[in-house]
Amino acid sequence: MRSRAALFLAAGLIVSWPAAAENIHPPKSTAERALDGILKHADQDPDLRDNLFDGRGQRPFRPAEDYSKVLTAPLIAAMSAKEKALVQARCDGHYRKGELCGLDYSPITCAQDLSDSYLYRTEATGGDRAEISYYWPGTKNPVATYRLVRQAETWKVDGIRCADGDAFNFGKS
Repeated sequence: MRSRAALFLAAGLIVSWPAAAENIHPPKSTAERALDGILKHADQDPDLRDNLFDGRGQRPFRPAEDYSKVLTAPLIAAMSAKEKALVQARCDGHYRKGELCGLDYSPITCAQDLSDSYLYRTEATGGDRAEISYYWPGTKNPVATYRLVRQAETWKVDGIRCADGDAFNFGKS
């Protein structure tokens, strides 16, 4: 009897898996649209890491973008901690001109490359929270999963888990 139940469960999963893949779509919900705007804005910022990490050693530095409007303080702190740890490990704690000391990818998009469009799937939602994965068109695996929180009617990213294993303010799942 147990094997029969297991067989029906496995068959149900196989049948439902393609349906899950069909749930990958252009941004629909307000949270997905907010995330889409954040990712596209980050893609267009040529000084993203400087703006996030206080100029990465440049003095004087004035950030051209204020990411605290779309990222929570704990998320920015987690990204900064990772950057600082890499700079310490790779360059003895100081940025060096011409050397890769910190992150070599966008910690917001979890990628080095840019995309013209993204696809999304909301993994969980409730009240003022949402967990959303994003995909590059033509791929079946998410690039990253985001935890968003709504603060004062604005969706902000509060946690990021990149597919490569890096995570920022996004605990183990």
